[in-house]
Amino acid sequence: MPQTLGCIGGKPNHAHYFIGYLENDELLYLDPHVTQVYADTTTVADDTSYHCDRVNRMKFSSLDPSLALV
Repeated sequence: MPQTLGCIGGKPNHAHYFIGYLENDELLYLDPHVTQVYADTTTVADDTSYHCDRVNRMKFSSLDPSLALV
């Protein structure tokens, strides 16, 4: 949906940030539980730790129906 950035949900006791899907019945997600230290946005800093090195996959059939749009 163009009005949203994605949705948050997952499996019981697990939360994921879903960013897309594949045609073979898989959702693409990032782990929102990776914490970061405060970043001073008034200066130029190294931002490499704010980027994911991989996107995870989950079958639609494994998805808990409780979701929130963000």
